[in-house]
Amino acid sequence: MMRISQGADWARFWPLANPDGTPITDWTGWAALAQVRDTPAETSPVLWSWGTTGAPGTASFGDGGLTLSHTAADTLDWPWRLGVWDLRVTNPAGKTALATRGRVMVIPVVTRD
Repeated sequence: MMRISQGADWARFWPLANPDGTPITDWTGWAALAQVRDTPAETSPVLWSWGTTGAPGTASFGDGGLTLSHTAADTLDWPWRLGVWDLRVTNPAGKTALATRGRVMVIPVVTRD
């Protein structure tokens, strides 16, 4: 289970490699999108997302993989505590793969400014 502390800066890295196991060195043209929902159902609203474009959270490639990140301020208004999520990556040829998936838990903030 992925745990996110509400009210704290957060980043998590996933290593990615070519199908033959060699490192990917050129990330030009790659894209990523990760979404959190209550359930996997298509009708379930998106609670949060990270992406290389158009998402409130950031997805960035480099150093042998992908990093998802967001700021402490991003999380302060999250009313949700549990969800499901997955991360899809798309290569420059347009092939999409599921990089990882699972459940996510938000640990509520207690101390505030």
